[in-house]
Amino acid sequence: MMTHYKNPGIYIAITYIVFWLGILLTGGIYLLSKNDMVMTLGTILLSWVPTIVILIFFNKLVPNANRKDWIKEAFASKIKTGMLAAVTLAFALSIVFTYIIVFNHNGDVSIIDFKTLSISSIAFNVFYGIITGATGEELGWRGYLQRYFEENSSGNVIKSSLKVSFVWSFWHTPLWFVSSAGQPMDYLLNYIITFIILNVCVSIIIAICYNYCRNLFIPMWIHFIYNLFVSLVSPYFTSNSSMIESMWCLVLFYLLIAMSFALWDKMRHRILE
Repeated sequence: MMTHYKNPGIYIAITYIVFWLGILLTGGIYLLSKNDMVMTLGTILLSWVPTIVILIFFNKLVPNANRKDWIKEAFASKIKTGMLAAVTLAFALSIVFTYIIVFNHNGDVSIIDFKTLSISSIAFNVFYGIITGATGEELGWRGYLQRYFEENSSGNVIKSSLKVSFVWSFWHTPLWFVSSAGQPMDYLLNYIITFIILNVCVSIIIAICYNYCRNLFIPMWIHFIYNLFVSLVSPYFTSNSSMIESMWCLVLFYLLIAMSFALWDKMRHRILE
């Protein structure tokens, strides 16, 4: 039986409401307790909202499927390791070239600072990335919502990915202001614009790769390395100007990567026809 996806409005609304209220609650508890652990645990738990919502409301969202079988099927396809390697290399090179470009143009970035990147800090970022964002979100964003939009867009992967990218981006709205707290308006605007463009690019890349290999590990891995590489390098851009410059450099590289994958996908389908 073919799986059909329903009621995306319910899913999006509940996911937004729970996440946004959760941020307010976490922030309120933190202000009262002044305990950093509250923010850490709150961030971890809230990153799982897209998955928690799909599991709780599964019968309304995927009415003709069994929850356990659906999850099992989501990871059943053989993983295309070559494709994952290509994406990982492209993302890694984009970060390296971004650092080099900003380092050469901005005095607030130092090669000495970069040498402080330790095994322990990498291990922490890897572990944190595994238990948050990518693992906690992708069952909802790509496992359900991407599949719904594809089903209702005649299988148009790019069009579907654009819809998901905006839902995904604006879901983070409260975090834009948290991350930019105390910063001038131009920094906030640059942060929001680059964040959305990067999410659009990553969504296109994820959708193309996920369409090529229907294993949910694919979106999880791409989302994971996207977060990981940025988290490892961003602390070394120590001023607003270097941070803004780095974000726009990443935008250019990710646009190039997304267009390259879109071209590859178009050529692949032509060969198959």
